[in-house]
Amino acid sequence: MSLMVNKVPLRVWVIADHSQDLFGVRLRRGLVAAVMMMVFATGLGIRMTLALPELKSRDYAKVESFVRATIHPSDVVLADYQAFYPLHELNATAYYSWYFHILTEQEAAFINCLLIDPAWLPTAESKIGGGWHATGESYLNVGKFNIAWLDQLLPDYLYHQTNLKYNLAVYRRR
Repeated sequence: MSLMVNKVPLRVWVIADHSQDLFGVRLRRGLVAAVMMMVFATGLGIRMTLALPELKSRDYAKVESFVRATIHPSDVVLADYQAFYPLHELNATAYYSWYFHILTEQEAAFINCLLIDPAWLPTAESKIGGGWHATGESYLNVGKFNIAWLDQLLPDYLYHQTNLKYNLAVYRRR
């Protein structure tokens, strides 16, 4: 019995000793650094490369001030996610696109304001009814962020994430 106990640690020590030879400290550090660089290059690196040149277009403070100036706390709003935080601060009742498809007729009847991308207006009207007019208040940045080179390299990688610019317009019931 005591011979078995003595042999197990020796076997473990021999394997551990040989593992140092197989994966030296420099090789392990190099592999970890390479993996970290690959993760950065495909994730955060791409996002930073896209965001930094167009930082002024991504200034969310402009969206916040636009929403505060155009929406009242008493409004019931069908809104785009771009306006989520300022609407939350105003304590306005708001519905967003994930709820849009299960919106009841009663809820739709109480909506008195749309804060959406103008391209989404026909879809909103088909669900909650027409009779909307543009107030002339909008915060529009037409187009996408400049990622043509990335679209060729990784098609549709950022389309649903951060590619679209802030586009909001206010519509009210007539």
